[in-house]
Amino acid sequence: MLINSLSNLEQETMEIVWRLGECTVNDVLHARTTKKTLAYTTIATIIDRLYTKKFLSREQRGKQYVYVPQVSKEEFGTFVARKFMQHFMKNFGDIAIASFAESIETLP
Repeated sequence: MLINSLSNLEQETMEIVWRLGECTVNDVLHARTTKKTLAYTTIATIIDRLYTKKFLSREQRGKQYVYVPQVSKEEFGTFVARKFMQHFMKNFGDIAIASFAESIETLP
């Protein structure tokens, strides 16, 4: 499964989908807790992007789609951490290794 990075709004939407387990666009719209109100069509577009990126699968039930996460929060966290480490090591190499070794020694 190809995992791409997520925008802030996609990340926020995935957090809701992970919490709900399965949902519709309306479920996500009503579950949002941020102060900024978004239109139904905006949420629908974000969810469609997540579906295209293979973060979500969907099943049509009646007139609407029900979405289910295809990537767990843990899998995504592992991916983000791995990408961060690869980028960090590429840019800082030996300095990064020395910093990690020093950090490990100071852990309780």
